[in-house]
Amino acid sequence: MAGTGAVVGPGAVIGTGTVIRTGAVIGTGTVIRTGAVIGTGTVIRTGAVIGTGTVIRTGAVIGTGAVIRTGAVIGTGAMAGTRRDGRGPRAVVVALVLDRTPSGTLASMETAEFVEVLDREGQLLAEAAEKAGCAAVVPTCPGWQVRDLLRHTGMVHRWAAAFVAEGHTSHRPGGELPDLDGPALLAWFRQGHRQLVDTLASAPAGVRCWHLLPAPSPLASWARRQAHETTVHRVDAESATGGPWSGVGTGFARDGIDELLCAFHARPKSRVRSAEPRVLRVRATDADGAVWTVRLSQEPPATERNGTGDADCEIAGPAEELYLSLWNRLPFPAVTGDASLAALWRENSAVTWS
Repeated sequence: MAGTGAVVGPGAVIGTGTVIRTGAVIGTGTVIRTGAVIGTGTVIRTGAVIGTGTVIRTGAVIGTGAVIRTGAVIGTGAMAGTRRDGRGPRAVVVALVLDRTPSGTLASMETAEFVEVLDREGQLLAEAAEKAGCAAVVPTCPGWQVRDLLRHTGMVHRWAAAFVAEGHTSHRPGGELPDLDGPALLAWFRQGHRQLVDTLASAPAGVRCWHLLPAPSPLASWARRQAHETTVHRVDAESATGGPWSGVGTGFARDGIDELLCAFHARPKSRVRSAEPRVLRVRATDADGAVWTVRLSQEPPATERNGTGDADCEIAGPAEELYLSLWNRLPFPAVTGDASLAALWRENSAVTWS
């Protein structure tokens, strides 16, 4: 145990389960082992390595260049970023914070895991598109044929890759859709997908660029967003074949629900509004603790990762079905309470390219 105000020198190793009290100063290069608890107000110096499962309490300050491992829990108000003078690299947050586990701690997926999902899903999308043919109708995207799906997703892949590869720090519009079809269009899609995967896989963790949604880092944001973008459109491509869609996995689906509710629809652009305050609950029935409370009003939806309080309507079901239904690819698994709120979501939640 390191007491209140203790100074832990540079290069020290803090063992598993150690409790570091409020106000301690942890020196440069310190290794903090799995499961340590770091108290409120602790200052963690540049280059410290914080192990898996570490709990970092409210108000801790994490210095430039610190590496925060998978599964670390960072309390409200903790700071990780550039030095106050704005110089120097940001802390590298290896773990992307996503959702709550049954114990109430935060779970995570590595950026590399999202890149792996993106790689796999893009290949499956291309295979399904090739099987269906470019002229096939996409039932989950009214008005689209497979050629539209390939052109759109291929454009988005190139758009996302350019931010990371070229370091653009402000928003840029997407590129023109190609005048390609058939095998040439499929080859163009595969080329752009491979370029995105390789760009994300090789980018430095501290790369700085504009990114669409909040995340611990721009790289984490783009990897997560493009993994889900490509997965949903892979399901679209499979729908065009007339066959069943292949699964996405409970954990990944749970993360996709979290991204949609807590990030996409927290933006001012969200059209999911209610004239009167209402509460919508979303619950994945096959994942412990996977429940969200969405507060609807005339402002953008405000989502909390909990199931406390009363709700006017609940949408519930297995995470995979819930994920795709909230993206308007499947019917809602089950709706209880005021079904008009589920209808409001269905009618106003579509995320369109702009």
